[in-house]
Amino acid sequence: MRLIFIWVIDLLSNFKLHIAILSIVSGLAASLLFNTVYLSLIFLIPLLYAFLPLSAWKIVKKKTVTTNVKTYRVCSFNIEWNAREHKNSLEYIKNSSADILVLQEVPQLLTATINQYKDSFPYQYGEGHSHVMVLSKYELEFVEYLPWPGKFQKRALHVICKLDGQSVHIFAVHFQVTRSWKQLSLRNEQIMTLLKHLNNVQGAILLAGDFNAGTASNVLRKIENDSGLTSEASLLNYKRTWPSKAGMLGIQLDHFYHNDIVVLTDLKLGPVLDSDHRPICSRLSFYEANANFS
Repeated sequence: MRLIFIWVIDLLSNFKLHIAILSIVSGLAASLLFNTVYLSLIFLIPLLYAFLPLSAWKIVKKKTVTTNVKTYRVCSFNIEWNAREHKNSLEYIKNSSADILVLQEVPQLLTATINQYKDSFPYQYGEGHSHVMVLSKYELEFVEYLPWPGKFQKRALHVICKLDGQSVHIFAVHFQVTRSWKQLSLRNEQIMTLLKHLNNVQGAILLAGDFNAGTASNVLRKIENDSGLTSEASLLNYKRTWPSKAGMLGIQLDHFYHNDIVVLTDLKLGPVLDSDHRPICSRLSFYEANANFS
């Protein structure tokens, strides 16, 4: 049911609604006018565009990265605070090959357990119930919790990670799910809060988390247009992260965004665990021209 809510609200707040309405009306009109249903099939093409997650039709051509540039594995994972079990998810976190791991919906009861994984992730920030958390093999500097609108106050965290002398601003976020127009308004407030803080940052930026919005959503388009950040997700590189067991019927709610100092490659899905989300991972590096930024 949540899947239906997310699609409906996103589409109703998206210009593609007009394409859908036009396709349906045109198809019905053509069928009635020419007394055949076959003609209406022509209008299925724009109708499919309206309802499928195909917002990223074009893949932005990336700057060339030399083969000897070091990469860092980054992963994002919503572990679902009210999941019945967390054994497999905790095992995944503990033994993760990630250099940086961004978690969402961390139950307060699990925080102490995750804190014990200092051998794997000596640097950790995150506290509260159903909060976001950043784990890292590299030094982290806490900046702030963004003043996040909504019931949960610690779902947007800003830290700086020192990757072998290079700094990257990491924003870990968890957006409001939209089951009503009121919640849609709340999520828009969260978007504006995030944009305000993103636009005040200079240097490398990595934005990661659960956006509760599919690729076709105006949420992602708003962030892309107003922040200048880009994503690796596209029509040809679409990763269905939720629901975790839905397979090809799932949608991508979990995303990475970055500015033009950062390169993200090799976007991959993690395994099905205890959560209703699957982890998503990528390789982070820096453009050679920007290798010595601070």
